[in-house]
Amino acid sequence: PGETYQLWANSNGKYFPLGTFEADSDGFARYQTVLPGGIASYDVVLVTIERAGGSPTLEGPTVFFVQDLSRLKD
Repeated sequence: PGETYQLWANSNGKYFPLGTFEADSDGFARYQTVLPGGIASYDVVLVTIERAGGSPTLEGPTVFFVQDLSRLKD
């Protein structure tokens, strides 16, 4: 309560918010989005815990990240 997961993408040192999502009662979550410019335009994607409703800037702790995006498909 009072918190949400938020997806971010990093390009050239700047983080872009891509939306928020919640986990179900079992802790499972799935979120799908389209990255502007395609995944090759970004260096890192990550998930943080932010205040309810999300944040315009990355503030909360990182709980998941992918640094090698070359293995992901557009």
